[in-house]
Amino acid sequence: MEELKLSIGNGETVFRQGKALDPVPPVHNKFQGTIHAPATHYLQRKDNIDPQLVSVRVNYDKGIVTLHENPRDQYADTITGSLQRHPFFVELGINTNKQWTAKGLLDFLRFKFEFFSNNTAYIEAQKKLSSVKAVVNSNSEQHNQRDGLIKNGFQSSVETDLKSFKLMLKAPLFVGEPAEIFEVELQFEPDGSSFVIYLMSMQIMEREKVLREELLEGGLAIFRESGVPIFYFNN
Repeated sequence: MEELKLSIGNGETVFRQGKALDPVPPVHNKFQGTIHAPATHYLQRKDNIDPQLVSVRVNYDKGIVTLHENPRDQYADTITGSLQRHPFFVELGINTNKQWTAKGLLDFLRFKFEFFSNNTAYIEAQKKLSSVKAVVNSNSEQHNQRDGLIKNGFQSSVETDLKSFKLMLKAPLFVGEPAEIFEVELQFEPDGSSFVIYLMSMQIMEREKVLREELLEGGLAIFRESGVPIFYFNN
């Protein structure tokens, strides 16, 4: 007697007789890429996707857009795009609390010449950082307060020949975007008898806000034109 096989799943019942192979379960594909990935995927498969079933979820704070071809189908494709800061800027820690020593920054940038605006900017950075002249000044003061108590004060500052020097860097702010040129200032702060360097750039801070908005809204505009529902959330 031939064996009769029965399987139930995904809304259907399947009978297989004899030596019929067991069914291969569907695969849930999850794709991840740059912020352009969801819109690009949708445009390429637009004719095969029902816009009434598609949904888009957006996390503005994290810069993430996720396209669900059909949220009710556990096997439908999911495509996630995110704004990923370029690794070079992440390592530099610009506009963060990351501290550098002059030697540490020099060593890091030594083999990063491709991220400078030109050869002159690279050579100047190497020259300046290899011969930093800095003096840490410390002052202590005492103040008599109205209640008769004495308040001690301590201040320190760094005088350096690089206060007007700026790194001229060229790199994409986000992965997958064109490279841009940015000015980065070196902020010197006392650290005991020595000093540390913070990297600051108002230009990068302002450009990042604008570019972030452009990239997120540019991709979402494609879904709005097709009537795809967009849901915003933060976590």
